[in-house]
Amino acid sequence: YMDRMAGLVMQHGGVVDDYFGDAIKANFGVPVARTDELAIKEDARQAVRCALAMGSALETMNRDWAAAGLPRISMRVGIATGMVVAGCLGSAQRMKFTTLGDIVNTAARLETYGKDDPSVTSEDSICRVLISEETARCIGDGFIVAAVGSLKLKGKETQVNVFRVEAERTARKVAE
Repeated sequence: YMDRMAGLVMQHGGVVDDYFGDAIKANFGVPVARTDELAIKEDARQAVRCALAMGSALETMNRDWAAAGLPRISMRVGIATGMVVAGCLGSAQRMKFTTLGDIVNTAARLETYGKDDPSVTSEDSICRVLISEETARCIGDGFIVAAVGSLKLKGKETQVNVFRVEAERTARKVAE
């Protein structure tokens, strides 16, 4: 599972930052800072595409595991777009590259929000992707998203407008 998911992060231009438990922390738009609005938007689109690809991969893995008599699993993804502090952190004995900041915390809170709430995550959902309003703005109309609402996330003083990504739009109208 971890090998497949980490591979998808890298295929979509992301950097695996950390593993904790069964979670993966991935960053897009690092280690070189993105200041160009088009590049920032593309990073957001790649992060969302990666999350959807992870969901598709998990569907395949679940079928294989079911055939072997193993239980089905699901996953949650939280994506927030904005400024972070990126760099090496640690001590002389152990140093690692990571990202810090409010946006990182927002993404983590989106991932954990309402994990048992059917209004946020349906029972049969294999991969739930929640995104911040800024991410929704950055990805534009290339994805099908549904407004979840203005939510009070743990550790946040103000509510956050949250959206759920359903799919990438594949059929685009061509101008005649």
